[in-house]
Amino acid sequence: FFFFVFRVMSSSSSAEKKLKGRGHEAGPDNRYEGEVFERIDSESSESGGPQRSIEGWVIIITGVHEEAVEEDLRDLCAEYGTVKNLQLPLDRQTGFIKGYAFVEYAQQSQAEEAIQGLDQKQFRERNITADWAFVAPPPVK
Repeated sequence: FFFFVFRVMSSSSSAEKKLKGRGHEAGPDNRYEGEVFERIDSESSESGGPQRSIEGWVIIITGVHEEAVEEDLRDLCAEYGTVKNLQLPLDRQTGFIKGYAFVEYAQQSQAEEAIQGLDQKQFRERNITADWAFVAPPPVK
């Protein structure tokens, strides 16, 4: 039989505790000091109004039937203007549509028309809703 003796050191000793891993360096994080980042200015004067994305005006359509086809939704949205991009996310497990879509228009007027025309419209036995995908935050007081 072997007996081991463990020596317990008190935690109040003057030795500092070693920290492992990243993020334990002392001092402020100034990685981005002096960097200039791009900013997209809103073309709308209203606070809390729609925000333009990099390439156009994006609306979100919710309540899309899970068996809808991208081509049918594109045809529906094309009634209000030229659709630059349409994204219809799929559920990985089921392979069905998640129930929403993003539609991008080049001009704000086309996107506004689409929101007004598609909101509460019947599409594949369901009412869909349409609204801006990106809105500006209200001003800080």
